[in-house]
Amino acid sequence: MSELTARLVKLGRDLGLEGPELRAFVKEERDREEKREAQERQEKKEAQERQEKREAQERQEKKEAQERQEKREEQERKDELEKLKLQAEIENAKSLHSEKDSSTSDWIAKIPRMNPFSEAKGDTMDAFLFRFEMLVKAHNWSEDKQFLALSNLLTGESLKVLQTLSVEQQTYACLKQALLVQQLTTT
Repeated sequence: MSELTARLVKLGRDLGLEGPELRAFVKEERDREEKREAQERQEKKEAQERQEKREAQERQEKKEAQERQEKREEQERKDELEKLKLQAEIENAKSLHSEKDSSTSDWIAKIPRMNPFSEAKGDTMDAFLFRFEMLVKAHNWSEDKQFLALSNLLTGESLKVLQTLSVEQQTYACLKQALLVQQLTTT
């Protein structure tokens, strides 16, 4: 006889139960106790599952946050490298072009090397224009030289934007605005 059964028999006798009434009382109370224990086990199991689910979600969120941080740091490294390359190009251009050129043909031949804009290589127009304007600033180019230099660096869809400009619109400011509008409408 289990300890629970022995306690229930004693309790039933204390209540004045005997024979079939005592057996029914013991069975009913034992069933009730087993049901309570089963419910406790189920609740404990569900609490454990919720805890495991919470921990898994926290691990996933931590992993995603770490991945975002790593991507952000990688982008910062790329941006810093690009900035250093651009500064080196500017310094090189300054040392190569300390004198102002008098003729347009001489000026075009001495434009510092800058890769043409290429969406296929992942260029964005605003980043490309930023690099271009750094060169413009370093060389103190006039607006007509800016327009000419930029138009020589355009390819693909950006070149089509240039072709849509009227003669009156062929200024650096108009070209820049049209390129940025085109970028906004395609993204």
